[in-house]
Amino acid sequence: MTRFYETNSKDEASSLSWSLALLARWEGVDFTIQLIEKKLWPFLQRWSSGEGTNNAAAAVIITIGMIGKTVPASKRAGVKSVLDAMKTILQSEETVPPVQEAAIEAVIHLGETDDPKSIIEIVKSWKIENTYLSQHMRLVLKAFLKRHSDLCVV
Repeated sequence: MTRFYETNSKDEASSLSWSLALLARWEGVDFTIQLIEKKLWPFLQRWSSGEGTNNAAAAVIITIGMIGKTVPASKRAGVKSVLDAMKTILQSEETVPPVQEAAIEAVIHLGETDDPKSIIEIVKSWKIENTYLSQHMRLVLKAFLKRHSDLCVV
């Protein structure tokens, strides 16, 4: 986690994120749960108090989404609290664009298979008009909403 604190590079933070995802996949479910609960989540808590960089926080948020989706639903007790935290990030007007984009990517990862309806509710409550989204994230979000269009009834 030290490298996350030290990096200011979006590319390096992304590489760290993908490396942790690969390691979690290799080590298994119990390791993944411990990584989220003991390392990644505490990093975000410290970041919210001013430690670390926004790029590192964005990478950690994406990592939580990527590796959290590999944990079986029966062992995902903490996913609800993660989704609630991501919803808070998305609704905050002070959240910087890379972190906000990471939060939407994480909620899509986490809710895609188990609970797309709650993700749609989060997207509905999101203040998207004040947000810059990369072309990639626009496509990811559009594809997610298209796949679950039956749940998008207003």
